Amino acid sequence: MSHSLTMTREARQRYVVQRARQARGLTQRELGQRVGVSPATISQLENGRKSLDPRLAERLANALQLQGQALQQLLNTDDNAEWRRWIWHSRCTPNEKLLLLALLDRSAQAAETKVLVKQTGLPEGTVRGLTEDLHRCGLLRRVFDSQSGEQAWCFALTPAHGGLQP
Repeated sequence: MSHSLTMTREARQRYVVQRARQARGLTQRELGQRVGVSPATISQLENGRKSLDPRLAERLANALQLQGQALQQLLNTDDNAEWRRWIWHSRCTPNEKLLLLALLDRSAQAAETKVLVKQTGLPEGTVRGLTEDLHRCGLLRRVFDSQSGEQAWCFALTPAHGGLQP
């Protein structure tokens, strides 16, 4: 796929979804049923009328059994603007949005609870509860920070328990 170098990220994502769906012999309706969206949503994703949010990208990757470069192209999250836009338009509570944006703003995009407390100004108990809630719904995952020797939080870039739920 040499032309992928000149494609925009969104165009690559559309291309990957459509090609993988066709390669697996799935209709837009069948793929939509597998990921919990309408066939119209799949059509809009494939023709660029709808942008791909990170949670749906995870479900599509699972349903299409994507691996390697195709998976990387679909889940490409290098563009913080896309994550930021998704966070603002999500159904997350204001405190959850604050915490997610604070994590997004960190250069390493991983932080211990105490760092998130300092960054958000929220009480430690609130931050602990929010991170656990966001972990359960598949938006955050735990990582071990080898520098501090403590547990840290980062965005989940791989499906949790078979995929993210809406």
